[in-house]
Amino acid sequence: MNISTVSLRKISIKVIILLSLALLLRLTYNTWYLGLPSLASPIHPAPNTETLVVAAAQTDDVSWLIGHFPVKNLTPYRSSKGNEALAYLEYIVDNYDGLPDIVIFIHNHDHAWHNARLFSFNMSHMLAHLDRKFVKNIGYFNLRCDWVPGCPAQLRLRNSTTSEANSAAKTIGNTGGDEEEESREETVMKAVWGELHPGHSIPSTLAQPCCSQFVASRERIRAVPRERWLHFRNWVLQTPLSNWFAGRVWEYTWQFVLAGDGVTTWCPTEQDCYCHGYGACFGDKNEWDRWKEAEEEAQAMRNEYIATISGGGDGSALKKKLGTAEKKLEIMLQDSLRRGEQERPSRDSTQFQI
Repeated sequence: MNISTVSLRKISIKVIILLSLALLLRLTYNTWYLGLPSLASPIHPAPNTETLVVAAAQTDDVSWLIGHFPVKNLTPYRSSKGNEALAYLEYIVDNYDGLPDIVIFIHNHDHAWHNARLFSFNMSHMLAHLDRKFVKNIGYFNLRCDWVPGCPAQLRLRNSTTSEANSAAKTIGNTGGDEEEESREETVMKAVWGELHPGHSIPSTLAQPCCSQFVASRERIRAVPRERWLHFRNWVLQTPLSNWFAGRVWEYTWQFVLAGDGVTTWCPTEQDCYCHGYGACFGDKNEWDRWKEAEEEAQAMRNEYIATISGGGDGSALKKKLGTAEKKLEIMLQDSLRRGEQERPSRDSTQFQI
């Protein structure tokens, strides 16, 4: 059965909400950023310097970060606007003249559904495998390679006109941030585009993998004048949009600002993204699809196992079966990492198509 992109997007979002309701409820940030030096022992070392900027609630436990990274600077940025957007923008504005080679922008979640599927949704593993040289050369890299949600066309704005945007703008003050009401994202984006990007016409499509976790080089950040970053920060502070909607606007705006030449769609193939960005190379799409199928089968086993033991049943046979499935996934991952290391000299950022 063929499912439209919009229908697939709505289905995926609803599933994610059901599985991660407690996590989503925490996304009413009081924001902080953590300035951290390079990862202690990354597989692909940093070119020179890097900072990890982490958006977290003031009361969030950041011990997982401290356990993995030697903390030198912890500065609070308290706000309830734009989810992680304001924390990121505050960091850029405050450090514009003294940026490191690369800046890694993430949430305060070591394990979260929006982290990389290949690395068991674990941010520590993602950062360990991130190819710093590649991301510095390319300038902007979304840390999430998995397309859903976000790609290939999250927001379709093709039919927008000035009059429609003006009409939509009249409703902004009434946007309450209802996560279920996805159709309003496009309306809101049309309404605020001219405020955020004066002089730039509304694009036909905005898309990239969710959820505002990415790497940017110093050169890309400073290619945008500091005055414009100040404009972006002030917009987040002053917009009548709800916290949720303001954050969603920026979730699909970062690539337009940072990926160069007004890039509106940042959707490399999943296998190319993992190969270039993390050094996990599956050879071709068929091999990558086989890994996804194996992971989906393992996830179904996990769900069945949890349901069985929750109901008081004997899950020993399922647990053994699940162990075999997870071992298969680990072997496939390690094979991809070995291939990536062998192919690394031949990989070039110019071959990376978004």
